[in-house]
Amino acid sequence: MRTIMPSPSPGCRKAPRRRRSARRATESPDGVRGVAWGRQLSDAAASTVGSVSVSVEAQEALLRDALGVGDVRLHGRGGESRTFRLAASDQLVTVGLDWPARVRSEADLEDEASLLRHVAERVTVPVPEVVTVTLGARVLIVRELPGRRLIDLPRRSDAITAEAADVMARTLAELHKSPLDQLADVAPLDATPPSAWREEAAENFSAVKHLLDTGQRTDVAEFLARPAPAPTTQHRFTHNDLGIEHVLVDPVRATVTGVIDWSDAAITDPAADVGRLLRDLGPTTLARAMRTYAEHGGEPDSVGPRARFYAVCGLLEDLAFGVATSRPEYVDKSLASWSTVLPARAT
Repeated sequence: MRTIMPSPSPGCRKAPRRRRSARRATESPDGVRGVAWGRQLSDAAASTVGSVSVSVEAQEALLRDALGVGDVRLHGRGGESRTFRLAASDQLVTVGLDWPARVRSEADLEDEASLLRHVAERVTVPVPEVVTVTLGARVLIVRELPGRRLIDLPRRSDAITAEAADVMARTLAELHKSPLDQLADVAPLDATPPSAWREEAAENFSAVKHLLDTGQRTDVAEFLARPAPAPTTQHRFTHNDLGIEHVLVDPVRATVTGVIDWSDAAITDPAADVGRLLRDLGPTTLARAMRTYAEHGGEPDSVGPRARFYAVCGLLEDLAFGVATSRPEYVDKSLASWSTVLPARAT
């Protein structure tokens, strides 16, 4: 079983993405078998090899050539990736900011496709359907799910919040019951200990503390002064980044239409994703979610004591990510949930 360990390099990227970078196998363009464009990058792409990113325009052009489609347009942006729509279809492809200067390995792409297929068999909520793995371009093509990201709804009705909580909790329960022996070949073990989470929380705090008031700084200082929980030995398969930015909803019907971005999925501490529910939906909604979690076979008592610790780490992670990438939706949700998540102020 592959193992993820925390990256030693500092930064303000979201923690799961940062840990993921340690496991994602990448190669130089010369390793892309049989694709001439991989060695003949456009001027825009070639000028950024080894740097932070390749331009959007260069990636659009290179994807058109690599996939043989007439049109490729930017669909969305992530912290370390971009998603493109292929030829006005429902097909999407996500690549790193430095693609194709660096590409994912064939084995990694096949593993992610296998993992998505496994997830689709295990959970009730819709997840992205794998269309194909294109080994020439080293990309995974999936079918788009309908709906809007829950994080993009500034005013959420009680009905949609409750529905999201129930679906997220049911999904976690379904995942956490997955037999681990069936996942060993496709899902890595994320053995990041809580002490490493706290260290990264301190780094994220340092990056944003100039934006916080005295009370907020005190909240974090008191949190960081406490010992981190002991590592659990009861690992479970989980989404490993189940925040409201990865939940799609139909705001008119108040229904959840899908859960996206499974690239961080791993065998890890199940309390981390429960902490994200607390971070994004609050303690009252979490209580409802935990009832749903138990009804579907989850074990709330085994994750509850560590959930608040992960919620605080996740809040600081999202706040630093939002500030570093100029993403106000992450900043706004982090500050809005501050008083219910930080232990010094939580009721």
